[in-house]
Amino acid sequence: MNSWIICVVSTILITTILNILIPSKRFGTLIKSLFSLVCLLVIIKPLINDINFNNVNSFGDFSFIEQQGFIEYCINEKENDAVIKCNNLLEQNGIKNAKVYALFDIDENDKIFAKRIEINLKNAVIISDKEHIDIIEEIKHQICDLFEVNLKDIFIYE
Repeated sequence: MNSWIICVVSTILITTILNILIPSKRFGTLIKSLFSLVCLLVIIKPLINDINFNNVNSFGDFSFIEQQGFIEYCINEKENDAVIKCNNLLEQNGIKNAKVYALFDIDENDKIFAKRIEINLKNAVIISDKEHIDIIEEIKHQICDLFEVNLKDIFIYE
């Protein structure tokens, strides 16, 4: 605060001295206007620094907490949606009563991605003409295509 007051006073003094020394012709008026603008900017600088232009609400860390809560909500929704889609996919392939777990995260570009998908077939019932191993591999590839996740991040176990 003290440095701001010193800066304002020194800017006003320099502007006043320049107003006295510079003749009042057209070029002098331009220079006086520029220094008046500089003086105005020095005075309102603390107000500009306090305003956070990135967030609608400028209550400091509260807006970050709000955004973090929204991101967690979006990730939760993606995970729930993935569980529903995986269960539908499993039923289409003749697998019922499987437990699906989906873990999503956010990358450095703020894109939500599937980090890990687990399918527990312990209590599942498989109704299909295909071999058990063929169904699992086929489902892994379908999940990989559906969620753009690596095959190594899909775990199917009994």
